[in-house]
Amino acid sequence: MVFLYNAQMIVLLFGSSYISTIMLTNIDNIHDLSGNALIYAAGIAVVIIISLLPCVKMWKNESFLNGALSLILCLELVFTLMFGNAYSPLFAYWKLADETIEGIRVKREILNRENVTAIFIGAVFRVCLLINLTY
Repeated sequence: MVFLYNAQMIVLLFGSSYISTIMLTNIDNIHDLSGNALIYAAGIAVVIIISLLPCVKMWKNESFLNGALSLILCLELVFTLMFGNAYSPLFAYWKLADETIEGIRVKREILNRENVTAIFIGAVFRVCLLINLTY
């Protein structure tokens, strides 16, 4: 969970938005990073290192820690309900899954449509023929 959160935050830092479906489909164009590959590699390394750091006991009173984390979670939920999920890295994953499912649905719909290319080419040919006959 920490890694997912950190991945969203590093993408937000570099790209000023959370991870989107378009970003995931463009991963195969990684060679187009030009001179920024070192910066991105360093960011990825930092995210992995921070995500793998062990959690230590910070407070002697764990009920205070549980209460503080619950308060932070409640504030994030209220903030998300007020302003939408564009500002929440955790809800951004929900939006990402939603976009992916919608993309799959659109692709299936396009594949199931009738092929109208021949009709279009025939109509264009007739228009060109009419234009040539009138001049």
